[in-house]
Amino acid sequence: MAVVGGDTGTPAIGEPADRAVAEEVLRLFAGLAMSIKEDVAKSAESLGLSAPMFQALMSMGPPCSQRELAGTLHYDASNVTGIVDRLEERGLVERQVDPKDRRIRLVVVTPAGVELRKQLIELVLVNGHTLVGLSAGEQLQLRDLLRKIATPVDLP
Repeated sequence: MAVVGGDTGTPAIGEPADRAVAEEVLRLFAGLAMSIKEDVAKSAESLGLSAPMFQALMSMGPPCSQRELAGTLHYDASNVTGIVDRLEERGLVERQVDPKDRRIRLVVVTPAGVELRKQLIELVLVNGHTLVGLSAGEQLQLRDLLRKIATPVDLP
């Protein structure tokens, strides 16, 4: 254990106070991530989206190329073509010529795609099981603690 300011009982910043507790926290975070993933998958499925379609739609902000989208999703570029095709068939995205380079097509979220994203977020919040067991005060406490250790994901 690192010593801070002469206090031999205080762990250094970033060092777990109790290794067993830290390991349990990591296991709980992993379980939470799996629970959220299940809630999201069920919500996406109820709106006729596959998990990759949901991920692509949720990660799109400003217009981007399919290659950029593949990088964001950590997918192979060849897989993104089919995902974008299916989103485009549903009218959720469209491909537009990049004004800077006419050889490149940009993927742009349509107003229908923006609206479906809002519906998905609402479904996850209403039907999800993640926060059900927490009171309003506990949710605020959790939010405040998470703000100390996590960077929020921007949901465009």
